[in-house]
Amino acid sequence: MMEQGYDVEMASGEPIDPKYSCPVCLTVMRNAMQTVCGHRFCRSCILRVIGDRQWGKCPVDKTVFRRTDTHIKVCPMEQIDCPINCGAHFPRGQLESHQECCPQRRVTCSHCEQEVIFSQLHKHELLLCEKFPVTCKLCGEANILRKDISKHVDSAYGSCPQSNVPCKFFAAGCHFEVSQFDMSNRILLKFHGDIEHGTGIQLGRSELHISEHAVLLERLKERTISGRTHWRLNLQNMEPVPGMVFSPPFYTSCPGYMMRLRLDFNGVRDGEDYYSSVFIVLQRGEFDEELLFPFRGQIKVTLLTQSGGHSEGAKNISAVINCMEVPRNTTGAVNSRINSRGQTRFIKKTDLMAPPYCNNKIIFFEIAMVVPCDSCTGCTNGNLSRPPSVNP
Repeated sequence: MMEQGYDVEMASGEPIDPKYSCPVCLTVMRNAMQTVCGHRFCRSCILRVIGDRQWGKCPVDKTVFRRTDTHIKVCPMEQIDCPINCGAHFPRGQLESHQECCPQRRVTCSHCEQEVIFSQLHKHELLLCEKFPVTCKLCGEANILRKDISKHVDSAYGSCPQSNVPCKFFAAGCHFEVSQFDMSNRILLKFHGDIEHGTGIQLGRSELHISEHAVLLERLKERTISGRTHWRLNLQNMEPVPGMVFSPPFYTSCPGYMMRLRLDFNGVRDGEDYYSSVFIVLQRGEFDEELLFPFRGQIKVTLLTQSGGHSEGAKNISAVINCMEVPRNTTGAVNSRINSRGQTRFIKKTDLMAPPYCNNKIIFFEIAMVVPCDSCTGCTNGNLSRPPSVNP
């Protein structure tokens, strides 16, 4: 049971001043509380008057007031502690302003966008943030991201001119290290003159061998020694189409005669039509000293159809050219008339330049020996049913 006021008397025997007496229990107030209307009561007496209600009326003048314990929970003047434990103590009404400057508040790093505690932001930037710009301690270059500083000073791939790199003759046994700047200025050359000279000679020899192999490779790419070759004629970069074109050279065998196919687009005119002509031209080859002349043989030239042509049932067009009594090409001329044999009316030019023989300005020919020269193989020439070959 809650205690009422103090039931005491003045030592002088005088009556107690009414301002110290509780209007409810009429004794000296115990734990005095004052209402909004200015009257004072014992704490136990005024709480008994209010009961379980959130409000009450002053027993003296009936003024309505609220319970203080409920108000305390939201009172802006009540002293509270920082909710995130920074140690500050302040009135509840200052909570919002405190949260904006609390040293324990969470903030976002402006460099890496990671959330950190404000009091640790400086440490985070100086020691931990991977995207914080730093200065290289070796060369002084600024604004390098912390995560990239290891690449910057890397001895093999870094760009720092002051980072140490191994000697370029490390593989030769030199373990001396020097900065990239000094290495680029060739300070080490005075220590490695003999090695430089030796490696230079070896490098020169290697480059010479590579050049020789490249020349040999080009020769092999251009040389066909099987007596049969395919010619891919690309007219895309030939505007306008030239009057004649030559195939790459090929050999009838090894050793053998070197030949080229010559295609004359406007070979023979017949009224309004032009017929394209094909000729086999004997060239001066590297095996001529080992061969017999004049050359005698038969060579088959085939114009190939291509897939995607518009003419159904179109067939390859072939001509067997009798290369009889072709003299040796002693001048080296690419287009010698006396060293040429061919067929003048091979195909109409309009048919040649259209599908299925010409697609996307590309034409394919196959050239093959039919009866090799008897000076090479001992074969004899056969009789042919094709139109006779002519000199151009």
